[in-house]
Amino acid sequence: MIKVIIIDFEDSFVKNLSSLFKEIGYSDISLCHHSNFDLSYITGDSLVVLGPGPGRTSDYESFKKRVEPIIGKVPMLGVCLGHQILGEILGFQLMQLKKPLHGKSICNPKLNEFIGIAQLKVQFYNSWALKFDSENATKVISRDGVVDLFHCRKAIGVQFHVESVGTNYPRELLERLLNILYNETYGVENQNRWNLR
Repeated sequence: MIKVIIIDFEDSFVKNLSSLFKEIGYSDISLCHHSNFDLSYITGDSLVVLGPGPGRTSDYESFKKRVEPIIGKVPMLGVCLGHQILGEILGFQLMQLKKPLHGKSICNPKLNEFIGIAQLKVQFYNSWALKFDSENATKVISRDGVVDLFHCRKAIGVQFHVESVGTNYPRELLERLLNILYNETYGVENQNRWNLR
């Protein structure tokens, strides 16, 4: 059984994220405050989820040093701030957006094709983002030079909030992200499973 460890950066969305994991069938879920995270929490079947949070990645330098040794070794999903933290460690650059995307639902056709949900809309709450300028990711989905999703060995990061009410297929989206993370399969071959076209 997979043990889901959700890193809490003191954001209210983290509870929604935990609930979404429960909805899709995960029962061994624990919240861990970022300041308490220790590598001893990791077991052979752990999934580490870096949740959303306030502030900038530079506010969490201590956490970044503690999590860096397991990137590429333990399956990891980064959401919003967690996506930015993972991305910075992997070599992406952080940039401040000209206009914050607070509570905005966006349809990105490239993302929809990659995930395999044609009518997908995802919700953003961010004023910072990763630039698309890294060679460390297997796959990058960008929009106007800003990274919405990246995937590399045992790590996937999403700038948007999978768990938000403004994301229209949250359960299906999370399941597909985990399928990518564990099986590295995505896109057209999975579209019929959800019959969303």
